[in-house]
Formats: sequence, structure tokens, C-alpha cells
Amino acid sequence: MTRGRPITLSDDDLLDAAEKVFLEHGVEASTTEIAQRVRISESVIFHRFKTKEALFKAVFERLVVIPPAA
Repeated sequence: MTRGRPITLSDDDLLDAAEKVFLEHGVEASTTEIAQRVRISESVIFHRFKTKEALFKAVFERLVVIPPAA
């Protein structure tokens, strides 16, 4: 049984928006602006990522490609 509204925004879409905002404003970017960009409540961000730092880390990890060990 699911509770609440169904998810209408994927994590990838949220991370794409967060990446753009972080690139524009740096680590000082606000989660409010990220939420506004994807038309969600700021609480959705914190439900999924708990902190702004966790969101930033998730964005960063998608950008970093670590080559396999030789």
C-alpha cells in the first residue's frame, strides 16, 4: 500500500535541476531555488536526500567517473 501522492518527479530529474543550480550559484545555492525549478515542495528534496549536503554529494557523484583499477 502506498501513501500520499505518487512520485511524479524522478530522482534523475531532481538531480539534473540541482546540478544546474549548483553550477550557477555554487554550494551556496538554495534548496528553495532547486525546488522552484522543478515545481516541487522543498520538503520533497529533504525527504529524498535529508540534507543539502547529501543532495550536493549525489549531484557530484553522478559527475565523477572513477576509472577502474589497473
